[in-house]
Amino acid sequence: MNRVIVFVLTLVLILSLTACGSSTQPEGGNESDAGKTETYNYTWSACNSSSGYYALNVAVSDVINQYVDNVNVTVMESGGGADNLKNIATGQAQFGQTSVPDIYLSQNALGQFEDLQPNENVRLMLSLIPNMYYFIVSENSGINSIEDLEGAVFSPGNLSSSTERLCYTVLSALDITPDWFYASTSEAVTAMKDRRIVGFCKSGSSVTMDSSVTDVATSVDVKVLSFTKEQANKIMGMYPYYTFDTVDGGVYNQEEDIYTLASYYSYGVSKDVPEDVVYEIVKALVENLDYLSQSYAGISDFDPVEITAKYTSGYMHPGLIKYLEEQGYTVKEDQIPPEMK
Repeated sequence: MNRVIVFVLTLVLILSLTACGSSTQPEGGNESDAGKTETYNYTWSACNSSSGYYALNVAVSDVINQYVDNVNVTVMESGGGADNLKNIATGQAQFGQTSVPDIYLSQNALGQFEDLQPNENVRLMLSLIPNMYYFIVSENSGINSIEDLEGAVFSPGNLSSSTERLCYTVLSALDITPDWFYASTSEAVTAMKDRRIVGFCKSGSSVTMDSSVTDVATSVDVKVLSFTKEQANKIMGMYPYYTFDTVDGGVYNQEEDIYTLASYYSYGVSKDVPEDVVYEIVKALVENLDYLSQSYAGISDFDPVEITAKYTSGYMHPGLIKYLEEQGYTVKEDQIPPEMK
């Protein structure tokens, strides 16, 4: 009997010590976890897969996954810039394709975002190239100027994209109201091939034709419309955060140069992504521009560090600020986010 009692007491003591050991750990975590590095799994909100930018987003994720330790990025198809900013705001994505000045407008609930709450979660991560907004129409549509879009069946851009909202804004400023054809980029491409619409609005590079327009051009002769200086001044008078620039007409196989809206193709990031992670991502992207240019020609013609430092607006991520300062740039005071003040 005594042996039984001793055995039971011993068993109780062992179980008690085990329980105490599992609930009592050194401050800062279990010693067995010391030295382990956290792995981050993120979602990258891109654009419609038919867009020429989609391949670039995939290439960016390839660079991150290969060169940034302990970070895994998965690309998600989306409606484009405005949709991506919304995804970052709600936490559905941590990164996303967007443009300047959309980050600033989203952060402050201005312009095309005035009906939404200020996006306090998004920060600028990097701007790569000038981003132009093209108003593409078919040659035989009879549309020869921006004002000719009045009453014409025209797609404003990919659903929920920054392009779509911008198209509404600038044409409304000129009192021009097309017969809107709401569609994704791929649907607009098909509709234009089938001659059901006269054209569509699409953002793209200043040095190479967008793949969606190349696709249309296999079936329909296309041209890109230009704004007049008077139209541009009227729009910028109402919306001073927009700008215009000239694109060589040869990019779209036409003799006349193209004068149209311009911004900068950029990437937004959640402020919750750690500073060191964003720093390493920015560094990896800048150092692998040649690889990125294989997916989207023309990137290597521009300096994303200079573009980001000099021509952007809106709060920057601390990781980006660290990288820019290492490169000798001084960040504008109004781009330093609240978390750094």
